[in-house]
Amino acid sequence: ALYVCGLNGWQTAAKADGSLQRVRPTGRPFDVPVAMAVEGDAVKLTFTRPLAAAPAADPVRYRGTCWNYQWSGGYGSKRYRVGDGAEGTETVPVRAAELGADGKTVTVRFDGLRPAMQMHVGYNLTAADGRPVVGSVYLTI
Repeated sequence: ALYVCGLNGWQTAAKADGSLQRVRPTGRPFDVPVAMAVEGDAVKLTFTRPLAAAPAADPVRYRGTCWNYQWSGGYGSKRYRVGDGAEGTETVPVRAAELGADGKTVTVRFDGLRPAMQMHVGYNLTAADGRPVVGSVYLTI
């Protein structure tokens, strides 16, 4: 058996200060990225199972946002745009998407991809068997 514990912190909707939870197999597919890489203007995501080709190659199925934090002696930071340093986040437009020959790896190409403390990449895809594959990843570039 696998047990996980966690504490309530920032950026959470948890209703209690902490938890202990048991993770158990359900026999159902678990469609999540298991590998991620940044190469030039692209983020590559490799999923656990094959994806349906048409949705995976459709750029409107992805979204990208990035921001930086301000290092200081204080606790926490607001989000700051990477381009001009103003408060907030900025959208990183998706230019293209391509499903790799393995059927599991998607290359998502962005306009203006650059180093950032945080990048959020969201996806709304379909597995090859028709099940929805919806989620997001956070990375540092």
